[in-house]
Amino acid sequence: MEKVYLSDWLFNAGITGFLLILFEGRTDLKEGENLLSNEGIVYIGKNYIEFERDVLVGFSDKYFDSAYERYKRTDEILERCKDILKKLEYEAKEIFENDIEESYKDIKKRTTNFSMLKNFLGEKFQLPSLNEVKSNPEVFKEYLSRILEIIEKNKQGFKENDVKIYLGRIYGQKNFLNRAITSDYKVKFKEEFEDKIIEGTNRLEKNILCMNCGERNAKEKVAFDTGLSPFTGVNLDALNFFWNFNAKLPLCEICELMYFCTFRGFTKSAREDKYFFVNSDTSVIDLYKNNVLLQSKLRENLDENIFIDFFKDLLISEKLEKSNYSLQNIAFIELDLSNKDVLPKVFSFNISRSKAEFLKDQSGRNFKDISNRFYVIKDKYRDITLELLEKILTNNLSYDYLSFLDYLFVENLKGTNNSVKIYYNPFNLHTLNLIISDYFQKFKKTGGEIMTTSRSEEQLWFMFKKGEELAEKLINEEHENKIPSITYKLLSHLRTENVDGFMNLVFRLYLSYGLEIPSLFVKAISEKDVFLSYGYSFVNGILTRYTSKKKIIDEEVKR
Repeated sequence: MEKVYLSDWLFNAGITGFLLILFEGRTDLKEGENLLSNEGIVYIGKNYIEFERDVLVGFSDKYFDSAYERYKRTDEILERCKDILKKLEYEAKEIFENDIEESYKDIKKRTTNFSMLKNFLGEKFQLPSLNEVKSNPEVFKEYLSRILEIIEKNKQGFKENDVKIYLGRIYGQKNFLNRAITSDYKVKFKEEFEDKIIEGTNRLEKNILCMNCGERNAKEKVAFDTGLSPFTGVNLDALNFFWNFNAKLPLCEICELMYFCTFRGFTKSAREDKYFFVNSDTSVIDLYKNNVLLQSKLRENLDENIFIDFFKDLLISEKLEKSNYSLQNIAFIELDLSNKDVLPKVFSFNISRSKAEFLKDQSGRNFKDISNRFYVIKDKYRDITLELLEKILTNNLSYDYLSFLDYLFVENLKGTNNSVKIYYNPFNLHTLNLIISDYFQKFKKTGGEIMTTSRSEEQLWFMFKKGEELAEKLINEEHENKIPSITYKLLSHLRTENVDGFMNLVFRLYLSYGLEIPSLFVKAISEKDVFLSYGYSFVNGILTRYTSKKKIIDEEVKR
């Protein structure tokens, strides 16, 4: 029996992935039971798993199938070719002509960097030009039919090639992923990680133990990054980092296999080339179930932000007697594979049951309004819901975040900064203000007698409406051109918590236009957080009415 203990987050991802591959995503695994897999037994202990080597019989097939599910390029192009051919065959010519250019561009995009397909097609059989296809759809039909014929005949090779490309982005050129190996990737994997481990024929270092488990002998000739990922920050390109320029890593065959299973423990984002992993050192079964839950949330809805629902379900489902311990030992890891120079972000959370209840309450009310809202700075996408969640869970939420988003919105109105694009509106910002206000009342102990939980939302909506009324007055007086500069000044006073400056500007505006000053402002002068929540509600009310008048349409996210 081989025993593997929980360790660092990356190795824990490998244990999670190993179990997911071995048991094909089963959700009924339990601690303290002997589980039958293939020809062997797996036992899941509190902080370890133990298994017979015979469980690896057939593991290679499961491994490659699991990896292919993450990057099904071959199946996707097959389905697309069949769909276009069907249209060519059955649709009227005038109908298909409207779709021909889009279909052509789609196929061109899918085949441009498909080296293996290009090699099979050869130089004499290339994608015809768009003009040729428009004038004679038969040449396009012939090209698509040829692709189908090639892929169907060599499908296993194409699928294994897709697996190599996908895993290569995570592990680099390690073992069977080395660029010198050009075919039979599964055969190579099976030989190294199934046959040799089952048979015990891997050559081992006699006097060197594995640096990870410290129990089994290390495998011979294992370079430092073999089985580890480039994003760990150490690889063969940094030989001068090592003593005597020796980049050999004492790693045993079992621990190396675990590291090669990390990909399955990661949850891929539906929007970007990012992966997520929920680490926990409480138990193997908790670690497994937490990541199964995260992956299930992604499958349920690719359009919504999954993290709010995930944390809500995870936290509320914890038993009361263990919640304080287990929830405080959760870490959330974010991997960005689009930029190999960026190391993984690790967020450790200290989550109380009251905060879990807060997330549950807000997810049912206000979080939905800001889901799919984002902004872009210098082509860098920022999801507002995810940023807000991170700030709540790490106890860093403040009005500075709301101020920042309001400033971005006003800057966008000016149209002077092309590097910033926003995909949210002032109404979304008011919703964010409601969340922050509720958060401060529950966890910052502010508000006193002025702003109780039962009355706060009603009062913030009142101030929002007052902002709309002031903007309406300015618009009716044909002074709407003053609104951007007025809101900018108000935001400056809110950002610096300058109550006097904010109130002086409000008083002048109301006196100038013969309006009655909202009494809530006067009541909140001595309460900083209450004042800020009222102030941002007021400003976002002004901006909502102004943008409505200017016919600035809220853009839905299309990603």
